[in-house]
Amino acid sequence: MKTIIFAIAVLLMASTVQATENQKGRTAEYLYQACLSDNSSSLGSAKKSYCYGYILGITEMENALIDRFSFCFKGAITLKAIADLYVDFYEKEIKSVIKHTAPESRVVLIMALQHYFPCGESY
Repeated sequence: MKTIIFAIAVLLMASTVQATENQKGRTAEYLYQACLSDNSSSLGSAKKSYCYGYILGITEMENALIDRFSFCFKGAITLKAIADLYVDFYEKEIKSVIKHTAPESRVVLIMALQHYFPCGESY
């Protein structure tokens, strides 16, 4: 129950940031910047919450809606760890190849999760 309440609070805080940034919230760059935000200001804290809430929502949605998992966590992992891996993946694999496009954050997040958490043949 505490997890559900926390997730709702995070999503509500994140929606405020997304609303003020209009449609930018859908881009991989926006999620990257949000995940890099620090908690030293209320805006930075809200952006970090957006990052964590977005990651939570996408991972839960993917696991609930897909018959075959496109990524497989091998144990417990924190939202912060996934955010750090997303930032790493974005910097190494995405940032240098995008010049005139704005890839969707959901697509890049799933690519990062598949890269770092591939499923074995048993899935």
